[in-house]
Formats: sequence, C-alpha cells, structure tokens
Amino acid sequence: MYPVTMFRTLTLLFLTLTHKTQSSHVFQSEKRLNGTKVVSGYICVSEDIDNIQEILGNSMNCSSEVSMVQKKDFESSISNRKIDDALETVKKAISEEKQHIRTALNQMGTEIEGIQNAFTDTENRLFKELHVHDIDFKKLQNDVVFQGAQLQKIKEELEMKEKAIDMYQRLNVELEKQITSLRKKLHQEKDNWDFKVKTLEKKLELVATRQCSDSSWTSFGTSCYHVGNDALTWEEAKTKCESYDGILAEVENDSENTFLMELAKQKDTRGKGAWLGASDLETEGLWIWSSSKRQIFDVFSNFKGKEPNGRARENCLHLKKSKWEWNDEKCHNKMGYICERGNI
Repeated sequence: MYPVTMFRTLTLLFLTLTHKTQSSHVFQSEKRLNGTKVVSGYICVSEDIDNIQEILGNSMNCSSEVSMVQKKDFESSISNRKIDDALETVKKAISEEKQHIRTALNQMGTEIEGIQNAFTDTENRLFKELHVHDIDFKKLQNDVVFQGAQLQKIKEELEMKEKAIDMYQRLNVELEKQITSLRKKLHQEKDNWDFKVKTLEKKLELVATRQCSDSSWTSFGTSCYHVGNDALTWEEAKTKCESYDGILAEVENDSENTFLMELAKQKDTRGKGAWLGASDLETEGLWIWSSSKRQIFDVFSNFKGKEPNGRARENCLHLKKSKWEWNDEKCHNKMGYICERGNI
C-alpha cells in the first residue's frame, strides 16, 4: 500500500509544480475565482488539479474539497533542480510500483494456474466418479429390471397357485358333498346287507336240517348233488344237468371237493370218472366254470402235478377215476357226471 500512496502523492506534487506554467492561479486572502475559495497563505486549485483530487481520494480539505498547497512553501521550492529531483522520484516510484504490480501479477498467475490445476484434477476425479457411478447405476438399473421380471414371474405363479387353491377348495367342497352322500348310501347298503345276511343265515339254518326233494340227490352245504351213472359226453352231461334245473357241478373249496370225490366213489360212475362243469373251450389254457363264468384258479383248483397237460386236445374237466383227482380230458369221451342245484 505504501508505494501506491507514495505514487499518488508524488503525482500530485508533479502536477502541482507543472501546473504553475499551465493554468494555475495564486490569489490573495478571501479572493474567489470560479467558486474557489482562497485562504490567507494557501491556494486551492480547481482546474486541472481536479484529476489529482480524484486520485488522492479526498486526502486534503479545502472549501471545494480539492488539494491545498501552502503558498510560501510553494514559491520557495520552485527550481529546476528540485523539479528534476521530483520527476526522478516519481519515475522511481512508478518503476517500483510496476515491479510490485508484476510480482503481484506473477503471484496471481501462479495462484490461477494452481486453481486451474486443482479444478482440472477435481474435474477429472469427478468425471471418474461419475463414470463409476454411471456404471453402478446401469448395473443397478439392470438389476432392477431383472428383479422386476422375477417379481412379475413370481406374481404370475402366485396367481396361478391362487387359482389352483380356489379350484381345489371348490373341488374339496364338492367332494365333501359326494362323500357325505356316499356315506349315506353306504349306511343304507350296509343296512340292506345286514338284513340280507340275517335272512340268509336263517335260510342256512333251515338248510342244515332240510333234505333234498329227490332221494337220488345228496345234500351238502346249500346244494344238492346228483351223480349220473349213464355215460355221456361233456356237452351231453351239461344239457342233462340243466334239464334237472341244475348245472354241472362247480367246486368252490376243498371241503366240497372232498365230498364230491367220496360221492363219485360210492356211485362208481361209468367210464373214466365223472364230468365237472369247467372247460377251456373258449380260450386255450383259460379254465372257466361254465355256469358262473369264473376262472377256476381264482376260486379253487385241485389239479395235481403237470395237469392240465392236454393242451388243445383235452379241454374238459373231470374227476379221474383212479384217484378221483382233477384232470383235463377230451370232451367227446363219455363217462358219468355230477349235477348240482340249490336245495332252498
């Protein structure tokens, strides 16, 4: 600040000294010119010196607020040598001021360069961070899109499951209704069967003490049996039993089979034994009771060893006379037969 102040002061002095030969005027006490007040021993300059007043920034005080110079000092100090010294001083001050200005400008340039470098570094750092954040944002955006698709898929699956649960609930209600209805029917059926069983038990009790209507028939269980001693083919024997309102005998268990073996021995049937009511005439190897249409192996079988072994040649069942065991025989052979009918 000192060089600036000095420069301004010297400039004022220089202009004041040179103003004497140009347009300055010296007045006596209380005399006025152009509105400028003159004080005894001093002079207030109001022409070119106005520019100096602006530079000095109101450093002195006159009636018109301009610089004031003491009259006696001013007149005694004017000389060529002093003017040159003053000019040299002004030049030196100006040079020093220029040097200070250059130094300040260099410092400002250095500071500006530092600020620019810091700004560039900050800009690069922010750009890198922005690039990283942009990558993270895109990744996050992709994740959001993917998660959105997953959520949509889960939502659709949940909707399907909700529909399935709703359908299951409706079906469950319907099934419960059907189960309730079936339970009622089952109870009714059970009551009906209980009644039928009781009725049948009563009939069985009667059968146990009842005799067959014809003396040529023998009672066993719920049936009566007749051994035909005349020799007939299997088809003839079947027709003959039907004429008695019966069937060729069907064996359902071992006790019945034992009874028929003993009965055939007692009657001593003609030929190779006695016909029973099964054959595989319809399908080779599939032995069926002709009346009930049941497979004999699903009910009871007394085939021994490799029997039946006649294949397509022997298709009808009989009790073989030697041991009265089951055997397959040619259907056109003639022998005795056993008929069966109910005794109720």
